[in-house]
Amino acid sequence: MLSPFLTVLIAYLVGSISAATIVGRVAGGLDMRQEEDGRVSASAVYDKLGLIAFVVVVLMDASIAALAVLQARFFTDSIYVIMLAGLAAVAGHNWSIFLGFKGGLGATAIAGVLLALAPVPSVTGMAFAAVMLLLTRRSGTSTILGIIAISIAIFYQSNVAVLAIYPIMLAIVMLLKKIQVARYPRPVR
Repeated sequence: MLSPFLTVLIAYLVGSISAATIVGRVAGGLDMRQEEDGRVSASAVYDKLGLIAFVVVVLMDASIAALAVLQARFFTDSIYVIMLAGLAAVAGHNWSIFLGFKGGLGATAIAGVLLALAPVPSVTGMAFAAVMLLLTRRSGTSTILGIIAISIAIFYQSNVAVLAIYPIMLAIVMLLKKIQVARYPRPVR
């Protein structure tokens, strides 16, 4: 068993692996760190390289974050350490040590963390978010509604309040990154 500190540190470092940077370099020879708004994200890859590269980044980002949680599960039985590892993975995604503390907004990393921690409630909430996106055409609104749906589904499944508020805690990390990048508006294309 690793210490809780090392388990969370590993999760941060794993979360800091940037799928957008890897795909940007491999698929288009791009340095995604040069984005004007400080985002190294799936949406930035979509803007530069298109849908296929975007889907690859989404799947890689979610898998990387899930891996961070799964390694924590391997090294500890403490749900609190596992939850901290998930938060650390999202923080690593958003503020990667390997990219000079740049990164994405965290939505795909949050999806990976939640799928690894609570798969059935997460799929339920994500399906709800997808329906809301189709109805509202507002990604921010559908993401927040999906997070709330996942929280409700986790509480319904586990009846553990700390687990139910966890998706909201992850969303706060995403909100902090959103506030940070709001200072750098995306260029109009």
